Amino acid sequence: MDVPIFCTSAGKPVTKAKVVDTFERINAMLGRPIVDHSGAKLYGGHSLRVTGAQWMASIGLPLISIQLMARWDSDVVSRYVGEAPLAQVTAEYRRANAGADLNTILTEARLAVADVQTKIKGIDEQSLRLYEEERRLHELIVAPLAFTTRVGAKFIVARRGKYHVPACRHYPELSVLDWVTKCGWFFGLS
Repeated sequence: MDVPIFCTSAGKPVTKAKVVDTFERINAMLGRPIVDHSGAKLYGGHSLRVTGAQWMASIGLPLISIQLMARWDSDVVSRYVGEAPLAQVTAEYRRANAGADLNTILTEARLAVADVQTKIKGIDEQSLRLYEEERRLHELIVAPLAFTTRVGAKFIVARRGKYHVPACRHYPELSVLDWVTKCGWFFGLS
């Protein structure tokens, strides 16, 4: 049986709007604000994806794993998790205030930073290799194909039937990594 993790009582996927509405209702019941000082909503359709990515990064999950789980084709995840290491800094600060040896904390912090830098370098190198491999495959497979037209479709229809407008009509000439709709969906790898 193929049932989504979050579903309606009928077993259907919950819409993004319903998830946002649920968060707003819960926070309103808890007496928490649902809009900021300017009236803008505090919760949106990506709230769970962003906070989930931040939590996974804070527990040390590799960035590439987070990116794969959230199905992000771009490096946007690195913006979301950029502050995740701050949770570790807070823990170190609390230990220092509890009377821990400052030299021990600094040594552990330096080792942790070096470890994170090594992991980020590895992720960057792996991402670059994958990107170059995709470019190479594009040159070998897609570029030689003789297109009857260099103009792509006016609309792209997603699996669930939603219509999207490509950012440009000449996407067949581009790498599939650059096929994007005006709303930001990278449909070339879908």
